[in-house]
Amino acid sequence: MNPLRFSLWILTVLFLPTFLLAGEPELDAWLKKQELSGDALGVSVQWQRGEESGGLTLGREMVWGAEEEGDPVDGETRFEIGSISKVLTHLLLAESIAQGKVKDDTPLADLLGSDFAFAQPEVGKITLRELATHSSGLPRLPANMVPVDALDPYKGFGDAALMNCLRDVRSKQPLRKGYAYSNLGVGLLGHLLGKVHGGDYRSTVIEQVLKPLGMTRSDFTDKDVMAGFQNGKPLPIWHIEDALAGAGGLYSCTDDLMRLGRWGMNASSSQASLKVDTPRMLEIVGEASGGVQITPVWHVATSEEGPIYFHNGATGAQRSFLGFRPDSGQVIALLVSGAAIDPTNIGLKWLGSIPRKVKRPSVDTTLIGHYRLTDAVTIEIAEVGDTLTGQLTGQPAFALEPVSKDWYALTVADASLRFLRKDEKVIALELVQFGIAQRAERMEKPPAGKGENESILLSEKELDEYVGKYRLSGQLIFSIERNGRSLDVQLTGQPAVPVYAREKDIFFYKVVEAEIHFYRDSEGAIGGLVLHQNGIKMDAKRWDPQDR
Repeated sequence: MNPLRFSLWILTVLFLPTFLLAGEPELDAWLKKQELSGDALGVSVQWQRGEESGGLTLGREMVWGAEEEGDPVDGETRFEIGSISKVLTHLLLAESIAQGKVKDDTPLADLLGSDFAFAQPEVGKITLRELATHSSGLPRLPANMVPVDALDPYKGFGDAALMNCLRDVRSKQPLRKGYAYSNLGVGLLGHLLGKVHGGDYRSTVIEQVLKPLGMTRSDFTDKDVMAGFQNGKPLPIWHIEDALAGAGGLYSCTDDLMRLGRWGMNASSSQASLKVDTPRMLEIVGEASGGVQITPVWHVATSEEGPIYFHNGATGAQRSFLGFRPDSGQVIALLVSGAAIDPTNIGLKWLGSIPRKVKRPSVDTTLIGHYRLTDAVTIEIAEVGDTLTGQLTGQPAFALEPVSKDWYALTVADASLRFLRKDEKVIALELVQFGIAQRAERMEKPPAGKGENESILLSEKELDEYVGKYRLSGQLIFSIERNGRSLDVQLTGQPAVPVYAREKDIFFYKVVEAEIHFYRDSEGAIGGLVLHQNGIKMDAKRWDPQDR
């Protein structure tokens, strides 16, 4: 394979002063870091700031299965865009509403007919707007989606499987209507809109949205799409059937995404033939997660001067980001073939995003403890940050979202927990899944082996020694911050979670079976850490972000 090549182009309109280039060196520096890391097969970046625009690229085109590389990556190079596909599905809903075919409050039952039977009748009352805004109460993925190919997990999940899922989903569980990101929900939305227009989703979104926007390089055919890339090897791309294609099945390029971003920023004055209600697209309708808000089309971050509208995406080994900021005239599109590289942080940073904290409801600490499901399986309920989590023996922890008193939904799966009380004291829980309730009695003591992870308190001065960043590989960075008398650890692309001191320099997680061991140099300063998990040791040396 030839060495990756890095290229840059700048288009300056009306001979604007050079000071307008001040923000772009950070994009240049970011891309050079990706080149040095070796974690990318190809990258395409395009940006606009007012009347000025430019682009940066890395690598050469390579299609999965091809024996040779193609031309250098450019603005027409096609990648998987993952969940940015949802933006087009949401626009299809807006266009369908403008054409009078459906309404925001059209319920599923109206579109599926009176003969369609829901195991949970409340599912039939879910509206199209709730599907679009991730507030339907549906889980992230269908419970009956069993991948036949781990490298192409959505392949083969078709219309019949989607309908079977919908019949059974949330059986014997209450339906939570708060925000919970759902590929199932938006995939279902696209599928239903295709039927409303008398066809399938893929052909409908092309005719009703992509063509009017001039996105001619965007479709669902896998010809000439960049291969994925992970651990130094190309990987195949995903193929998502029409049933869920609206959630993440589109292939596109930065040329087309910039067309979409520019249109989103100037929709009211655009010459595109879409009939959508433009104020509706940018109307904030609720809270998402992590301080992000949501409109019927976009997620919304905050800058000092105004909102930032964006969406990102991820498939097995590709990543994507599209965002725009109307007050500054900024638009940016980033497409990456490389599982270890997340362009969201640099995209939001370039757009001027600042943190926005939202206080979550307090956790019911009376639920915390261990519950025995079988002789070999327990469920641990714990408080992680400001979130209640559950963890089955041998599985990762999952967030629990409150539905009603003592009912909590798993947003990642079609399952819920119901806590049982006697005289107000929690005595057991029920795991409700596939229409079956399994009881787990509360345990007086943690199961054998859990007691060894009793924590000790270190002083704030001692904890401050560990604060910093530690590079695991490429763009995978451990960020460690002190939170009062404990530490929060965040790995790139994952939420921050607390770790607890078992002894000096040794900390353990409660959300997973893992430990972090810090090591010191000859002068006693922290030189790095080793993550111990599943019998594997991974070294991450202390890292200064200023180092190149």
